[in-house]
Amino acid sequence: MDSWYSGGSSSNTKKEPIIRDMVHEFSEDDEQEEYITEEQTFPTSSNDNVQSFSRTTHNIHFDLSKVDQKNLDSSQIASFVVNSVKANPSIPIKTIIMEIKNRLGYLVTYKKTTVAKQKALAMEFGDWDESYNHLPRWLQVVQDSVPGTVVQYITRPYVVDGVQDESNYILERVFWSFKPCIEGFKYCKPIVQVDGQFLTGKYHDTLLTAIGQDGNQNIFPLAFAIVEGETKEVLIWFFQLLQAYVTPQSNLCMTTDRGTTILSTLQSPKVVSEEDGLTLVYCIRHITSNFNKRFKNVDLKRKLINMGYEMKQLTLQAKLSAMQAEFPQAVS
Repeated sequence: MDSWYSGGSSSNTKKEPIIRDMVHEFSEDDEQEEYITEEQTFPTSSNDNVQSFSRTTHNIHFDLSKVDQKNLDSSQIASFVVNSVKANPSIPIKTIIMEIKNRLGYLVTYKKTTVAKQKALAMEFGDWDESYNHLPRWLQVVQDSVPGTVVQYITRPYVVDGVQDESNYILERVFWSFKPCIEGFKYCKPIVQVDGQFLTGKYHDTLLTAIGQDGNQNIFPLAFAIVEGETKEVLIWFFQLLQAYVTPQSNLCMTTDRGTTILSTLQSPKVVSEEDGLTLVYCIRHITSNFNKRFKNVDLKRKLINMGYEMKQLTLQAKLSAMQAEFPQAVS
């Protein structure tokens, strides 16, 4: 991950902190890409999930009369679409391509447009380094604004040519839980679901989430962490913090996928003990997804989901017997 600047000047700035996920980076070599023709198709999806917060404004007037379409580069495109990107930071690349086509009458490549969007985001919201330099201050502001919010992070020294730079540190992982989430869980069901999601921005880390459920069966966010991966060491760190600050109650029901690492972690004495009374169950969504990958039967998947939510043991056994009679290969 990128380095954090720890100098005093960054903590005194009045500039709005930025936390976001951006598109994949491309090198300047992509400037040499040829234009595509109208007959060519575009990718059906892209990783353009961007969330940004800034008070910076750019009033850029793009003179269409001076556009040299054959030499239109990503910087010109960025200036052209910056207002669109500002209004909707998650605007799809295909939309930008068609906007250029409609305004200039020419189709540009997907890569060139992606580079342009990245430059437009940097013009409006700052770049990756700037965003990471704001992160420690942002975390501190959250704790100051919402007293009782828990933030824990681990860094390592930034070393260049064997010499440690005392003013910069590398972010390894960060855990946070807002005070209202901590307090609110006391009035939720004793159920916690933990899941991980790969991040697809410049830094390919993992977002861990812990979610509860209130009395109306609505999801209730509990805690979050950005970590380097779902290793046993990382998961032990996450569950220890979760138990210490958010879910100290005993007799909880923990819902997870069937990943071997997370199951091994929850059996570690560093995480749980017999006195905790932890009950481990599997997420029905993950079970049915894996089930459908093998049998590829939507109706069978629906029946399995219904059984997963069945509260009565006798009814569950009856449904299971009916499925076994109809689909013997699916029930062993």
